Amino acid sequence: MVIRSAILLSLLVLIGCATPLSDEARRVQVHSQMSNLLGDCKKIGPVTTAPNATIVAYEQLNAAKNELREITAKKGGDTVVIVNIDEDGFRKIVTIQGIAMKCF
Repeated sequence: MVIRSAILLSLLVLIGCATPLSDEARRVQVHSQMSNLLGDCKKIGPVTTAPNATIVAYEQLNAAKNELREITAKKGGDTVVIVNIDEDGFRKIVTIQGIAMKCF
């Protein structure tokens, strides 16, 4: 019973820390590298996440990717290609740099 309660509490904490994505950001595809399949896409420009030290360490990478999707959507893109991930283990923050693109 104690283990079940601990698991439930952990799930609630994770759900509470997750930042909901806008409808536009949910449609943004994330690619980990440039490929020939993206050759017909129009490059919109660079996008970068800002470190957010208020998010717990294990959620930093997901939060940074979601922020990158939001920024890309606001610029009118539907695809983002990640070109660099900088993880500062000491301060436990993640910064991601990418390229926003319009493919569809």
